[in-house]
Amino acid sequence: MMDALLWKLQDLPSGLDFLTQGFAYLSERGAARGAMPALESSADIPRYLDAQGLEAMPCDTSFGELKLSLQRLVPGVIELEVNGETCFLLIAAARRGSVKLLAAVGAYQWLRVQVLESFIGELYGYSAAPETQQLLQQLGLRGKRLETTQAQLTHQQYALKPINNLWLIRHSAGQGLKTVLRAEPWRSLAAGFMGAHIAQRLLLMASVGLLGHALANSFWPQSLVLTWGLIMLSILGCSLVGRLCQSHLEVRIGLVVKRQLQHAALRLSPAALNGKGPASLLGKAMEADGMQHNALPGAFSALNASLDLLLGLILALALQQWLLAGLIVVLLLVGAIWVNAFQRAYGVWAEHRKHLSELTIAQMQGHRTRLLQSNPAQWHKEEEQRLQDYWRASLVMDKFALRLHAFLPGVWLVVSCGLLCVAIMFALLSVAQLVMFLGVVLLVWAALDAIANSAQQLVRAWYSWLEIRELLTVEANSTNAAPVTANQVATTAELNINQLHYGYKGTRPLLQGVSLHLRKGQQYLLQGESGSGKSTLFSLLAGQAAPQQGWILHNDRDLPSLGYQHWRQKICWVPQYHDNYLFSAPLLFNLLLGRQWPPTQEDTLAAENVCEKLGLIPLLQKMPGGILQSVGEMGWQLSQGERSRVFLARALLQQPDFLLLDESLGALDSSTSLQILSRLKEEPAAVLLCMHP
Repeated sequence: MMDALLWKLQDLPSGLDFLTQGFAYLSERGAARGAMPALESSADIPRYLDAQGLEAMPCDTSFGELKLSLQRLVPGVIELEVNGETCFLLIAAARRGSVKLLAAVGAYQWLRVQVLESFIGELYGYSAAPETQQLLQQLGLRGKRLETTQAQLTHQQYALKPINNLWLIRHSAGQGLKTVLRAEPWRSLAAGFMGAHIAQRLLLMASVGLLGHALANSFWPQSLVLTWGLIMLSILGCSLVGRLCQSHLEVRIGLVVKRQLQHAALRLSPAALNGKGPASLLGKAMEADGMQHNALPGAFSALNASLDLLLGLILALALQQWLLAGLIVVLLLVGAIWVNAFQRAYGVWAEHRKHLSELTIAQMQGHRTRLLQSNPAQWHKEEEQRLQDYWRASLVMDKFALRLHAFLPGVWLVVSCGLLCVAIMFALLSVAQLVMFLGVVLLVWAALDAIANSAQQLVRAWYSWLEIRELLTVEANSTNAAPVTANQVATTAELNINQLHYGYKGTRPLLQGVSLHLRKGQQYLLQGESGSGKSTLFSLLAGQAAPQQGWILHNDRDLPSLGYQHWRQKICWVPQYHDNYLFSAPLLFNLLLGRQWPPTQEDTLAAENVCEKLGLIPLLQKMPGGILQSVGEMGWQLSQGERSRVFLARALLQQPDFLLLDESLGALDSSTSLQILSRLKEEPAAVLLCMHP
């Protein structure tokens, strides 16, 4: 049975094309089907899907988590070794306890997850030993009980064993927010939400009309009560369906937006981060969270309230209550004017809040310096002025928020109840019409209150979007260059710089006509005064910035043809101390940042050897956890000299062709610096050392 579900490597492209045809919105480069890369091995799957605007996300798991992973791997690809041949399973859909596998082009087959888990486990050798089965039989277990017990024992025994080569197929976040949102199944959820809400309101009005009819005739038969009860149950069902659709829609769109933001933030070019301190970046993270919590709930609430207002207006016109209908229109116009005023006031308030937050974080960072050098009498003057500005802006914003919350629903309730009293006093309406009139009053009153709340949520979401939209529109570094094959890797490496020009906007050019020729295995010294462009040159060589004129070639290939990943793997820049970073993680993780994680035994041994070369063994002996000790802000605190050597060790473990040291030895004493320089001469990489004269 399983043989019919396995795909050979040569047939995999047609299977992937059929599996992903539901992704209706491919990127522009994916539309050109003639340029599709070949599938020579499973390693080419991510690049093949990337050409279609899709992404293959590795989802390696353990045998204990395999059942859950199979139900989440939709759509997905699993690579298996069957009888010495590489085969693949293509998962198209999943439901509780079963997965839908693509058997042939156009044919699908449902399979229980437990069966697929057992099949994969057997291929990995994760199956119960014959002795275990014999022992269970001796204990008297037979049939279903024997199979269940055997499966549970096997699951527990191999729960932590790895299951590799699983890929989840999804839209690439690099395509843009609109493209990815169009591919999400939000239309059906939105239609379900709107349909459920409209049905709920119609049923509610039907129940009110039914009660009005019963009151007018003073007739309460059992069938009428039963019908009214069924209508109320239907209203409850519609409410549950609407809430379910709303929650699913919020989760789906929220995940897409967060993924897009994370993708954009992690691929920002260093130039885009210039001038942005921790306060600015933290503010953007908080605004992203605020947008998610305000945009969708506010939109749903506004949609609900709009439908209620429309229904209330129609019913008012049906009752021929022209004053009531006119009042709804007038209040909506007044509300629109006040929402616009609230938006302007909120913009001013948000700007003051932003400045106040940035000032607070800056003061926290510089607290030690302020204690030592600043006059205590001047400590809080700027904070007090900022707080006063913030308080004034808050008063203006709250004034318009109060008008929206209190005036609109309040005026409606007072005037409409007055009209209702007049209608009752002069017997202008029948009992059924009075019940309908009261229903309109309550419906519109609740809708106006919801409109006031949702308008404020949408205004907050809009200003949050203004803060984070640059993350979704900034040009990201492309990493889609074809990988460098073994035939393209040269035994010797050269770096050629020809007529390089670069300068910052509004300043004189820092670099003019710079030309260099560097060879692997050589050592070079770059000296210059502060501000002469040494660090700028290193940032250009490392691909952190693009030259304005001239070119840089690594083995006669430029950065776009090699791709950022390969370029930065071979040309490693160790920035100055304040531009480098230690993550709050084990020291081994920080050392192997340019290799892989989790590490292999070879990686760990290489890290220990480099630490020995750079004199970090005393540090490892001093830390309780050794090389696995957590370091960084939340862990073991390293001295500046120790951090400098960790940064250098991290670069050496990356095994680059060219090592760019930007004053990396400045925090070390002269004897330690000489020892490290002598060790660097043994390295195969070319070393370009930058220092002051």
